Amino acid sequence: MLLICLKGFIHTTGRPVGAFDPEGQIFVAGVNSESIKLYDLRSYDKGPFVTFDVIQEAEDEWNALKFSPNGRMIAICSNGSQIKVIDAFDGKQLGNFMVSHWILLNSK
Repeated sequence: MLLICLKGFIHTTGRPVGAFDPEGQIFVAGVNSESIKLYDLRSYDKGPFVTFDVIQEAEDEWNALKFSPNGRMIAICSNGSQIKVIDAFDGKQLGNFMVSHWILLNSK
């Protein structure tokens, strides 16, 4: 699968998800629901400047990534019942939140 990034392509396997940091300079790509790759948009053609492997307890598929407003954390959302939060600088897991399907269905 191809992930189109501005003027270029990032070749990935599986279904990628991505997001921009609040400054619009860093792009994060989640690949195969197992790793996070960070790209500097000014030099994305050189590949990711850092890659973090993320431990998954379940076989949930990632469906969204989101930077925190200050750019220091990344939330990883999945089709399961958990949201992981990792440090955007070193990849350490900061939190794992269980989300009730009842809340999701009744939050409209």
